Amino acid sequence: MKICQAAFAALFTLGLSACVSLPHPIGTSVGFKNDPALAGLWYGKSDKEDNDAGYYHVLLNADDTMTLVGVAAHTASPEKGGWAVLTATTVVLGGNHYINGREIFEDGKPKDDAIVYSGYYSLSGDVVTIYALDDRKVAAEVKAHHIAGTVTQGRFGQDVVITASAADVDKWLSSPGAPGLFAPLFSLRRVNEPQAPAPLH
Repeated sequence: MKICQAAFAALFTLGLSACVSLPHPIGTSVGFKNDPALAGLWYGKSDKEDNDAGYYHVLLNADDTMTLVGVAAHTASPEKGGWAVLTATTVVLGGNHYINGREIFEDGKPKDDAIVYSGYYSLSGDVVTIYALDDRKVAAEVKAHHIAGTVTQGRFGQDVVITASAADVDKWLSSPGAPGLFAPLFSLRRVNEPQAPAPLH
């Protein structure tokens, strides 16, 4: 399971680079629990393309999974727009908030791969910011034997493969300093529900 900054960001129509691979979704050893604060409609705009923007509707399911429906708009070239459906889970480890997401439909077509992308997130008012593991910082953790894994030089940076058990990964990411291992990818702003018009008499 990869936490590739390019792939994770592309999952939400944004982009960066470099990869960290985890053996399981974050929180596998403790179980997932939906975060009600994420429910609703969110809006984000890419830093890479001035005209790229997207809306994401987050629905909470009874089985502690979430369904995300994303609609991307490209105002300069409308034909480049699209939509996707993702399934996601969240977990809190030591006070740190994490999210796992997997795309299941893209423009109406099922996605055959089962790749799960994971990250850290923070909420501040009506803004949620998503972060991905930083390959350089995680590589340093592996080399210092703080977490089991391997490090090789990749095309865009260091490719890090974490080989520790799910329980060890969750323990590692429960520490107060764990958010410092992540780099920001993008932010989404909540779209507040407009006030309903007064009924006609």
